[in-house]
Amino acid sequence: MNRWLDRLREAGSPGCHLQTLCENTRAVRFFERMGFAKHGPTPLVPGIRHDGKRLHQQTMVWNP
Repeated sequence: MNRWLDRLREAGSPGCHLQTLCENTRAVRFFERMGFAKHGPTPLVPGIRHDGKRLHQQTMVWNP
């Protein structure tokens, strides 16, 4: 992940975004440690369930 973010910096990218699941708290914490921030609403993901519960999409953004 660090190398990928380095490449974005080297290319002069103004930033990037990704999506994960709100319920995947380990992934959310990982991306926050990498400098990403939660962004926008967290809509339900159609048709995807875990243990019978609906899941939500989390958009995260990174700005160098």
